[in-house]
Amino acid sequence: MIAEASRGNRLTYRNWLILALLPVLTLILPAVLGHPPVLGDNATQNISLRWLVAQDYRAGHLPTWNPFNWDGTPLLAGFNAGALYPLMVLFLLLPASVAMTLTLALCWLFAEIAVAKIAETIGISRWFAIAAGVVFVGTGAFTAQVVHIDMIEGDLASLVALFFLLRLIDASSSRTRITNGVGLAVSFACAIFAGAPEAMLASLVALGVLFVVRLGYRSLGLRTLLTTAAAAALALGLSAPQWLTGLAYTALSNRAHLPAHYAGIGPFGYRFLPLILFPFAYGGYSGGYLPNYFGNYNPTEITIAITAVGLAFAIVGIATRHLTTIKPWAKTFLVTLMIVAALLALGSNTPVATLIYHLPLFNLQRLASRYIIDVDLGGVLLAAAGAEYFWNDGRTRPLTPVVNRLVALLGLITLVVGITIEIAPHFAFRLVSANSIPSGRGLLEIRLYLIIETIVTIAVVAVLLWPKLARRSSSTGDRSPNVHVVRKVLIAALTFQMLGMAIQFVVLPSFFEPEGNPTAPTASQLVSGSERYGLYDPQLYLYDRAIDANEQLDRNVFTHTNSIQGYASLSLATYNNLTQTKIQSTLNPTLIPLYHRLLNLDLLITSRRYLRVPVSVLTPAALARHPHRPILGPHGTSAFFVGDISGAKSILIHPGAGVSSIQITAKPLKGPSFVAANTKVNTNGWATINLPEAFSTNVLTSIAVRTRQRLAHARRFDIVVNAGIQKLDVSGPLVNHVSPLQWRSFQGKYSSIDFVSLHPTSGFLRSNPTAQILSQHQATDGTVTAKVDIQRPSTIITTLAYAPGWHVNASDAKRVHVINQDGLIALGVPAGVGSLTIAYSAPHLRVSLILGAVSGLILLGFAGYAWVDRRRSI
Repeated sequence: MIAEASRGNRLTYRNWLILALLPVLTLILPAVLGHPPVLGDNATQNISLRWLVAQDYRAGHLPTWNPFNWDGTPLLAGFNAGALYPLMVLFLLLPASVAMTLTLALCWLFAEIAVAKIAETIGISRWFAIAAGVVFVGTGAFTAQVVHIDMIEGDLASLVALFFLLRLIDASSSRTRITNGVGLAVSFACAIFAGAPEAMLASLVALGVLFVVRLGYRSLGLRTLLTTAAAAALALGLSAPQWLTGLAYTALSNRAHLPAHYAGIGPFGYRFLPLILFPFAYGGYSGGYLPNYFGNYNPTEITIAITAVGLAFAIVGIATRHLTTIKPWAKTFLVTLMIVAALLALGSNTPVATLIYHLPLFNLQRLASRYIIDVDLGGVLLAAAGAEYFWNDGRTRPLTPVVNRLVALLGLITLVVGITIEIAPHFAFRLVSANSIPSGRGLLEIRLYLIIETIVTIAVVAVLLWPKLARRSSSTGDRSPNVHVVRKVLIAALTFQMLGMAIQFVVLPSFFEPEGNPTAPTASQLVSGSERYGLYDPQLYLYDRAIDANEQLDRNVFTHTNSIQGYASLSLATYNNLTQTKIQSTLNPTLIPLYHRLLNLDLLITSRRYLRVPVSVLTPAALARHPHRPILGPHGTSAFFVGDISGAKSILIHPGAGVSSIQITAKPLKGPSFVAANTKVNTNGWATINLPEAFSTNVLTSIAVRTRQRLAHARRFDIVVNAGIQKLDVSGPLVNHVSPLQWRSFQGKYSSIDFVSLHPTSGFLRSNPTAQILSQHQATDGTVTAKVDIQRPSTIITTLAYAPGWHVNASDAKRVHVINQDGLIALGVPAGVGSLTIAYSAPHLRVSLILGAVSGLILLGFAGYAWVDRRRSI
């Protein structure tokens, strides 16, 4: 075999160079050029959470509470912050974007090494093992999940845990068993610390399948079983501060009452099967066209590493009976892992999902498609074994008839699928997206990609079926020029695939992130201290199967508001938009005034689509079908935001019966307002107001309407803005709840629009006639200190979210009661108190810290024993 002597040795400098090439070129080089890979959820959530954890550590606090998110939410118990993951130290020492870049790069590098070591452990030689590591990290789910640092960290820890379990099972001495047991315990604890439960569950699946398969091949022995059990127990003990506090809070949250189908949400559907052969069959190779998602297609969640080329070599690895490049049990393990993980990834598309709903932990997680990572691992390792077998033996000994038939069938299927998408893209895309079909440059990109991929696949299939195309020229092993051509074709195919992955998921998103309006204020300019802002966008993460009774699945069970947050969803939303922001979505628009008064909601971020909708038929009957029409009050005066309409030419108003004339005031983004004082209503019930020419190059922001007479009662009416090529009905769920009399608007990024209150509120604690708040301050861990003047026993209302774990220390050691008042903290304070300290401690935190410390000491003891024993044996 190639490089047989190198198996089990340390990596050479050349090996390190090859492995480092991918993370350096894909992650570090763009960052050096000023474009760090802070993308997707890493930008909207993860970097801010890790920045907050670092702030807490620097201040000497445990990161247990996030005060910058709505009215507060658990930080450590919310999982996603990764507060206890070892690489968090980078965020303590470096700027956040640099730490994010280095964390991702190190995870990619160590994952390549872990896969390579796993491959060598099961029998694959050095160079094919290294190729497997590079391909696994650079072509599949691992690359696609770059926007989720918690998933990347969790998947890395899972790979390391799998490696140590492989070594532990084959250990021949007590020292090696202990060493690998310690490694297994620490690495699986890190999979939990990463804060991505889906990665931890995928790790459990891989470890469980391996253990069962090995038991089926031979008895593992009592010592191995005891060491494995001890490693599992110590892993749980070490990671107790993460999972024990998290599960305690989960029991109080909306995830304690999930619908039965929750675990099947976000599966890898059958419609995506062509992506196994052509990962970019639906677009995206150049970062361009992709079908609409969230409900239908999200390349981050369904990208898979097994291309048609990889599947061809995997078939060789699976169907060859006496495969000499991999241990017999290893092939069974990898095939079983792929089958189990595929069933889990298909989620609600198979009856297996019904079983999953009843398994502990598994029933708490959505996004079943993330089990693809295990499919990738099994497929890549089998492909590496098959490629090595063919390279060493397949060209001198023909492949079996079964293998030949399967490979030929794969080539035929690839050709049929490629030609179908090539000549009938409309038919193919209807299977994945009902909203859009590629055309123009996007369709040309897909067709070119399919042609290249199909040609490469057919060439590989031809070599496998007719090995003389890559024959040896002599018995000494010297290769003919044909071999070098085949090798170059394979390397080019892998490079082509990884280049596409890097372009779509890392390079283009970081280099060409669209810029927002440079004049728009940032959240940090508008919101500071105790003020908060909310997001209204009920269609952002709307899963059709996750909606029950027309309500968002994720709800804040304490304040009874809605949240799109699906990552931890622990009673309070943890979806941060930017560092130090306070964001929760999506809220009930009818409660905006209440949130403003009680929770200091001073900034609202939303989309223009919730203020106006395109119309084609201007009849009262057609417009009446819009569910959220503006309301004209009995006094005959109302004002409405229209969602920043460019190029407005005229305004059409249908005020209803009894109104003969109206006055409107149209406010542009720049310049003075336009007033039409006495506009008559025609016989059809419409009043038409032609806007000045200046509005054609300006932006219409709001309209105020006044009738000449009072109305008997409030009524719904119609406002339509003629913007030339389109007519927009001022109708949407926010129209009647965000008034220009109370808010002012700013243009936001893309289609967003921001509203800031004209009457801002502030303060965590509110004064009342019997309790004066003299001063107050909140630390990064949520702790509030206040100077107060309490003349007689009082109840102080706060804007802080209630949660089990809050406690109060008062001056003179007086007892203060913490009260849950409609989801907020209220304090029953006796007279004479001069200062208050309100702090949060996660449920079971003390017990979990003790468990973690004891487990860590035990592991250190075992590691020390193994090190001393090794020194004695040298």
